[in-house]
Amino acid sequence: MRIAGVRFVVTKNSFSQPPQGLFQTAFQYKDWTIFEYLNPLPKATFVSSYEVVPDKKTMLAKIFDSSFDPTKKILLFTSPNFEPDTKATGTVQVISYQPQEIKLKSFTNGPGFIFINDNYFLNWYADIDGKETPILQANYTFRAILVSAGEHNIILKYHYF
Repeated sequence: MRIAGVRFVVTKNSFSQPPQGLFQTAFQYKDWTIFEYLNPLPKATFVSSYEVVPDKKTMLAKIFDSSFDPTKKILLFTSPNFEPDTKATGTVQVISYQPQEIKLKSFTNGPGFIFINDNYFLNWYADIDGKETPILQANYTFRAILVSAGEHNIILKYHYF
């Protein structure tokens, strides 16, 4: 749930309750409760390191391993062919988020990835400062874009064919 940025869960009261400390009750009505998850990742975040895991089953096992920290490393099916700088830090600001266009601004002191917790889909394209850049499939089903150090304007657009 953290990787996907899930903020709320709706459940019938007869189901088991989510773990305390990770959720708080946001609303209750009759047999239903809405719980707020307290630690979701933001829609877009900077991650400085990666690991290539070409096998889907192995990748899923790594994602669900309690030692996996999605704020420190992303998992990719193929290599982006760059040497990570694990000391790099950065921030990402969502400027606008529309169904067919996402605008982001990143500030980083080294190269890394902008991880976007939306599903990877081939009809999405990205550009950084006006130059087209590939969108990588990350953490099994999500998106990532490789960025260099500095301040960047990033636009992701959905194209119909």
